[in-house]
Amino acid sequence: MMKETSVKYEKPRSKGKKAVEYEYTLIGGHNEGTLQIKTRRLPPKRINLSSDMLYTQKKDGRVSIEKWTGKKLPPNWLSSMLEIYEIDGKEPQGELNPVYRYIDHQMVDRCSAKTQKGKRCMKAALPGKNYCYVTHKSPK
Repeated sequence: MMKETSVKYEKPRSKGKKAVEYEYTLIGGHNEGTLQIKTRRLPPKRINLSSDMLYTQKKDGRVSIEKWTGKKLPPNWLSSMLEIYEIDGKEPQGELNPVYRYIDHQMVDRCSAKTQKGKRCMKAALPGKNYCYVTHKSPK
């Protein structure tokens, strides 16, 4: 199951235009196939798609790998994987069926901070960090 996680749009289409249905073709990686996107923007140069597998922690402390089928992350998630795809060839100029090739993957860990209610923050940590934002600094 493919879930779009992060897409950076470079150039907006002119205001007032209707959304266009794009069919992205993904080559390589676990998300190989097609992805339907409806937007008023041109396709991005790079897309990041989350894997459908998560590392989760059970109540007894054991860590397991589970299949993720929802849109919202479960409260016990620890880590997941993003697959990075880059547009094949030059930047599309309104092409409705751009082709993307798998170039790499990146592990995404959960923020280590505790919320005011004492629960662990649900957001993803910044790359190479243990926390999601500057406000979640490690204790000194």
